[in-house]
Amino acid sequence: MKFIIKKILSSFNYKIIKENKLSSFDKIIRHFTNKEEPLIFDVGANSGQSIIRFKKIFKESIIYSFEPQKNEFQKLKSLCNEQYKNCFPFNFGLGNEEKKMNINIFKNSVHSSFLSPDTSTDWFKNRDLKFGNFFENVEETRICKLENFVKENKIDSIDLLKIDTQGFEDQVLQGSKQMILDQNINLIELEIIFGKRYTKQLSFFEIEKHLFNNYKLIAIDKATNIIDNDAFDLYTANGGTTGKYSVNWDKKKK
Repeated sequence: MKFIIKKILSSFNYKIIKENKLSSFDKIIRHFTNKEEPLIFDVGANSGQSIIRFKKIFKESIIYSFEPQKNEFQKLKSLCNEQYKNCFPFNFGLGNEEKKMNINIFKNSVHSSFLSPDTSTDWFKNRDLKFGNFFENVEETRICKLENFVKENKIDSIDLLKIDTQGFEDQVLQGSKQMILDQNINLIELEIIFGKRYTKQLSFFEIEKHLFNNYKLIAIDKATNIIDNDAFDLYTANGGTTGKYSVNWDKKKK
């Protein structure tokens, strides 16, 4: 029936286009950003999943993407060059100081991290069984401070800072200290991993102390029962439950 309807409409030069709906979380981003051409920093871009998402929210957005993994960066670069305009990929990470650093690469690259994995957890052991040696190798990469990057590139403000760095989020915020103090970042979105995946876990307190009381929490993506809901990569782990939240902070009015 659908095929027949499409064929009839096609004969009249019409076609059915599926509506490009935004999630509730992305509607919050749209509302608080309130710009058609926002400047977005995509820290931990992987192969470009966030670019696809942000271009859905803001078609004309300008995106600076940072990805330290060599293989994923090549995919990211191809995506930027072939499909989207105003996307600028960089093959290094952001942190609290300028230095060289090793990143642990896993076969499922979204879990690669500057932190060492906790190999004693069920989370790691299950992936070892699934992938056959989940850990792949170590790569040396460069770390830059966000503050230094914006100065070098003469960027005064950022509309949206998205950080998804597998437990390294606090280091990125430390490297953004002056921008945060001056409230030159409008909206901050980051991932917090609860439970044991790596040898270090962050908490809300550890994130908020780097915001210097200049930002208020406005949204949590998939804020459901993290024990029962496995829709956001939930696994039982030694010492607790592992879940991932994406969190938005909006700057307070001066």
